[in-house]
Amino acid sequence: MSEDKRRFKTIIAGRPYTILANKPEEHLQTVSEIANDKITQIKGAMPELDIEQRSVLVAVNAISDAISKQAEINALKERISELEQGKPLASKKVSTKVTTQSAQVLEAHKKPVSPKNTTTAKQRLRSQSKQAPGMPRASKEKLLNRSTEMEKR
Repeated sequence: MSEDKRRFKTIIAGRPYTILANKPEEHLQTVSEIANDKITQIKGAMPELDIEQRSVLVAVNAISDAISKQAEINALKERISELEQGKPLASKKVSTKVTTQSAQVLEAHKKPVSPKNTTTAKQRLRSQSKQAPGMPRASKEKLLNRSTEMEKR
């Protein structure tokens, strides 16, 4: 164990965990609280899921958020560099770069997806507009898929 890493004991979803990190205790406490909040939020929306399934949804959404934030940071850094070089403003260019960088990051981590788990763009758009704000995207899609199946019956 590195000298700068500390042990932080917490409870997430009713289970004790010891986290090794070089972050301040306040940071780790905030992370634990957010994880508990997200798991509780998913439990409220889909009580039939077990803790492992809820945890996977939290992780998927956290990774998605991290990819989006990193792409945004990269685009802003590039924009700062352009401004420092005296290049004119091009707001469309920044948003395109965010999308391009997100696609590149996703492509690097892409794994084959089975056809039964894929959703159409229309389903994703419907799920974003119909579900509660703040609910993880994966949860929204799952709820939408279930409601669509029930409508077909």
